[in-house]
Amino acid sequence: MRLRLSILTLLALLWGPPSLGQPPADAAKDEMRSLRTQQTAIWRKIRAGEDVESDRRTLLAAIDRYNLEFPNDIAGLTFAAEIATALGDDDRVDSHYARVLAINPLQVRQGLAWAAYYYDSDPPRAEQILKQLSADAPENVAFSMALYEFYAKKMPDRLERQFLDLNSRPPSPTLIGFLNGVSGVSKDLGLAYAMRTKEQWPDDPLAISQLASRLRWVARYQDAIGQFELLDEEMLLRDDIGMEYADCLYAVHRFKDSISHLQSIELQDSIFDKSASRGINFRLGTRPRMIQDWKDEQALRAADAERDDNPRATITIEGIPVHVELFEDHAPVAVANFIHLADEGFYTNSDFHRVQLGLMSQGGRRFGDSDPYGGPGYHIEHEGERSDARKHFRGSLCMAATTKEQRIGSQFYITHFPTSHLNASHVVIGRVLDGQDIVEAMRGRERIDAVKVTRRRDHDYRIDVELPNGSVVPRTVWKTMQVTPDQSSDDP
Repeated sequence: MRLRLSILTLLALLWGPPSLGQPPADAAKDEMRSLRTQQTAIWRKIRAGEDVESDRRTLLAAIDRYNLEFPNDIAGLTFAAEIATALGDDDRVDSHYARVLAINPLQVRQGLAWAAYYYDSDPPRAEQILKQLSADAPENVAFSMALYEFYAKKMPDRLERQFLDLNSRPPSPTLIGFLNGVSGVSKDLGLAYAMRTKEQWPDDPLAISQLASRLRWVARYQDAIGQFELLDEEMLLRDDIGMEYADCLYAVHRFKDSISHLQSIELQDSIFDKSASRGINFRLGTRPRMIQDWKDEQALRAADAERDDNPRATITIEGIPVHVELFEDHAPVAVANFIHLADEGFYTNSDFHRVQLGLMSQGGRRFGDSDPYGGPGYHIEHEGERSDARKHFRGSLCMAATTKEQRIGSQFYITHFPTSHLNASHVVIGRVLDGQDIVEAMRGRERIDAVKVTRRRDHDYRIDVELPNGSVVPRTVWKTMQVTPDQSSDDP
């Protein structure tokens, strides 16, 4: 199976001049609808495990007849190229995609699909196509981004040569395309190249802003702020740079500063005005309430510190400890459940299976016969809508609820960013005291060596749990019903 270029690249800058292809007449629309119906029938055969090569060739012949009648219809030419791709017909793939790009060089989706066809089978041909597309439409950075992404995946030696050539001159939009393309493969690699650019051009505003942006992408917010603040005020008030700077301020809980900066941003006279305006308005519409939420949270943390009796735990991640505090007063059931699972070794040798840089790191699942979500075989009361429920900030430790049923079992996550949109949907059970940098350095599949409770209150942590059959029993009763640690019976 041929690989495809990344979704981010495929979607990048898809807007542009409308299709220059000839719009089909009503009769042609009916014919195209008939062709699509044939394609649907082929998909059904594929799902049934039937051979469809003959059907595809028949369909391709019909599409070719359509294209003879409507030679400039981009939809018809693209359809033919897609069927030729499925058949592995190089000549027809080339001829149809070449025709599409001749009609309109800004057809990004088709251009990238053409290159992707050769991605594994003939990398030099894929490179040739991407280079030609970049030359034919230099104003569309999606093609140059795709070329650099291709180099990062397939030809790293050429990637380095490209970088050395670009970095020998003052930073330019072409260099931004390079960094974006590389970052599509690896944000860390994109950051490494941005750091080298800054070393070569330490006073160049574009080099500084690109390094700041890449630092933000890997959740190094304070470092990013330091770079952003090297820029002059005029550049910091540009819509693109200004929003990123405001996001970094927001990430480190400087909510007032973030909002103040958003209010000062001046929209540029560009095609991005509407998008930037929507982004700014969305932030200004959702973020002001965080000022009061953070004030309330700071008061709660001060009270926690004065009382100094919250349970604590250490999550050891590949030998490195992350220390957390548990909010027992605000999520007593979820905290008790977390303590039980930690004591029983449920989390030992599991992993952080889902990491979204700049959002959260999620772990705590183990797959057994009892729970399709990798949980303990039961779920607990959802405390997210308690009147005193804690809010999501950066470094919050939270129990994850399933999307549909809103059920909580064993999975937890630690936030990289204040995620107020998750309030009530999930349950905040604590916060990181030390080791947030370890959490934000994760890239996925980091092993959890163990979770150890290091302090608890002097009482039994009794809770009720709901079994898959709907029965609600004390957890102590559920425990006696277990055959193995990760299985639960359907019988009460």
